[in-house]
Amino acid sequence: MEAIEVRQLRFAHGDHVLFDNCSVTLRAGRLYGLIGPNGAGKTTFFNLLRGDERPQGGGIESGIAPHRIGMLVQDYAAFSKLRVSEAFDFIGLINREAGAPGWHALLDNLAVDNRERAARLALKPLWTLSTGERRWLYLEWLLKLPGLDCLLLDEPTAGVDPEYRLLIGQRIRDALTVQRLIVISSHLLDELGGLCDEILLIRDRRIEGFAGLDAFACAFNAASADAAFVSAIRTPAS
Repeated sequence: MEAIEVRQLRFAHGDHVLFDNCSVTLRAGRLYGLIGPNGAGKTTFFNLLRGDERPQGGGIESGIAPHRIGMLVQDYAAFSKLRVSEAFDFIGLINREAGAPGWHALLDNLAVDNRERAARLALKPLWTLSTGERRWLYLEWLLKLPGLDCLLLDEPTAGVDPEYRLLIGQRIRDALTVQRLIVISSHLLDELGGLCDEILLIRDRRIEGFAGLDAFACAFNAASADAAFVSAIRTPAS
């Protein structure tokens, strides 16, 4: 099932062209890893999929309404001095039209072990949580929003310790359904290999697809995914 079809996309910020004649198909029931050098346009691509930016050429045909596309936030800095429970009550309040949960509703929908983990954080100021604790809670909150058919996760494990990387990775995999597609941007290639069905590489203003991390490494005759990435960004696309 084709959920989103990107055709001959062109987009630039001023004179800086990020995408030109870029085409890619995203299918429901698949988990994609989006990679590329810094500044290649990963976050911009997410914004284009959500409709926050508009193509300047070509187009994006989506079978998913914009309100059914959820994006993992980097942080809610405005609430950082509040206790965790208070912060998520406010986050739920300002997103109530989307059916967003407050703190207690979030807790009630967690598995028992994760509920206990979250409850231990409830009275701590949000800013005192580790990056992993915050990113995990934001992800759990996003997963509780009703009716999301597409999840866009912008570097969900950047700066996260191994315990929470494993937890976040498992929750992402659990969130995949036959009706839902998930796209993760990351620089942690080995981690994507354990999660993703397909790898999408932004190179020379286009997106190239590979059937997993091994296929990506093989395409560049590399011994590892990291070596393949270095080779890819140094070698012009044919």
